[in-house]
Amino acid sequence: MSKKVILLIVACLTIGILGKVLPHLPNFTPMLAIALFSGAFINKKWGIIVALLAMFVADIAIQMLFVAGVFPYGGFYAGQLLVYIGIAAVALIGFAMQNRVTIGTTILGALSGSLVFFILSNLGVWASSGMYPLSFSGLTACYAAAIPFFQNTLVGTLVFTPLLFGGYYAMQTSTQLQTQKV
Repeated sequence: MSKKVILLIVACLTIGILGKVLPHLPNFTPMLAIALFSGAFINKKWGIIVALLAMFVADIAIQMLFVAGVFPYGGFYAGQLLVYIGIAAVALIGFAMQNRVTIGTTILGALSGSLVFFILSNLGVWASSGMYPLSFSGLTACYAAAIPFFQNTLVGTLVFTPLLFGGYYAMQTSTQLQTQKV
């Protein structure tokens, strides 16, 4: 594994963990942007692992802060598996973008990834929380109640995705310019 890939992995993990642990609006995190980015710029296996690991370590930190009385909620719940499947799905969307990363594919990836994540994560809430009847009307009520969270997820993804992708390309361009000057 090259130093560049190791640096990308460390950066994604650091940004993801800090983005979930530091105070933020509900669901306004860099997690989906990291999943999309890691899928697009790290190989398929490691891209998925990095995205899931960032989420898992952040959830462990949140759980520890919850137990210590710092956070009002824990990092894990019964439907969490679908959250992780959603993160992996977004990384796969990023992987599908490899070698075709443009502004258009990046925006499409961010939008579709946010929608896939919304569908899967709230399916987990509906199926496991006990807050909604396990019926079609309960499912629609769950999705309707989750719309404000989806808005934050979507905005967060649309903010962090260009920062990650743009930052990566700026570093690439800067490195190429420095190499050419020598």
